Amino acid sequence: MAIKILATTTCFRLDIDGTYQLPFMTLCNLKEKREQMFYSEDFVSMVGRAKAYHGFVKYDFAFAEIPFKSGVIFTQNRTLKAIHNSAGFYSDYLKDFFRFLWFVKDNSIGVHEVVAFGESPIPAVSIFSYDAMISNCIGRYEDVTFNEQELKETENILNLFYQNCSAYEFKNNDRIFEDLDISVDDIIDITSSTAHQYNDFNRIERAMSFLNTARGIDFLPYKISMYMPIFETLFIENNQDNFEVTHKVSERVAFYAIDSDSGVKDVGAETKKVFKFVKSAYNIRSRYLHGSKFSDEHIEESKLIKLAREIDNITRAILIKIITRDYDTFKNGRLGEFLGNLVFQPTPPATETDDEISGLP
Repeated sequence: MAIKILATTTCFRLDIDGTYQLPFMTLCNLKEKREQMFYSEDFVSMVGRAKAYHGFVKYDFAFAEIPFKSGVIFTQNRTLKAIHNSAGFYSDYLKDFFRFLWFVKDNSIGVHEVVAFGESPIPAVSIFSYDAMISNCIGRYEDVTFNEQELKETENILNLFYQNCSAYEFKNNDRIFEDLDISVDDIIDITSSTAHQYNDFNRIERAMSFLNTARGIDFLPYKISMYMPIFETLFIENNQDNFEVTHKVSERVAFYAIDSDSGVKDVGAETKKVFKFVKSAYNIRSRYLHGSKFSDEHIEESKLIKLAREIDNITRAILIKIITRDYDTFKNGRLGEFLGNLVFQPTPPATETDDEISGLP
């Protein structure tokens, strides 16, 4: 007997003829592979004909097949538990991988459903469905194609994150089948909102949870607002920076995002631009989260789109730098000296107080 995993996606296109192998799953765009592996009479009857032939076919998909070890004695309860736990494990891993595609380029890709199907002698199925959609940085849902190189880049960044992440424990997928009593709750999801797990997260993990929230929002003022907790989580030292938070965060983000390694010609000018973008985003957040009305200028779509794109790009640059270079600095909680040194740069950002959206560079 084997458990087969089918994961359907939203907005995902694979720029490869065939498959791309991940550590636990295979990405695929071959319709015949999906039909060959899954469309047995038992599978179709359990998931429903409409879902099997219409709900699972729009976008490219991922799959896995895990044989049970010989000598395992199956009962209905043990089979159902193994199928349910395997669906949870593969669901969490694939959600993480798809979230990290954002580090390579903006997208609205997500996991739609993960189906774990056990064949005879005891057919059973477990389905994890996800209603929340991921939008791109301007709040739209558009197909995005990833090639092999981009998928490899995503894997590299995700692996670096996993290696430093306190909330994750690497698990060999064989463990699911060695101990069928493993609970799906043992697999920690970084987006969990429980207070206990949130407190276990380090600074970078908390910032990632806010990023996941922002990317699930398609209303631009709200989306832009939810990027600010990412910056505050990363650049405010707990309760020691309670004054002039907007200015401090804008300044530190600007100096960290733009430095001599950023590849820009004029570091000073680019630093000032980032400073102004973050200040403008803070102004949007202040108005929106305090229930104030927006002026016509503040809700002009073209300006909101420009600001949303810039804030998304700034966030990406910062998180890539943290994960690939400065993880220990941000993780260990002793940021005071590091953050203080950020502002002692040759060319400080602009300090004007006008943070209206009309002041965007």
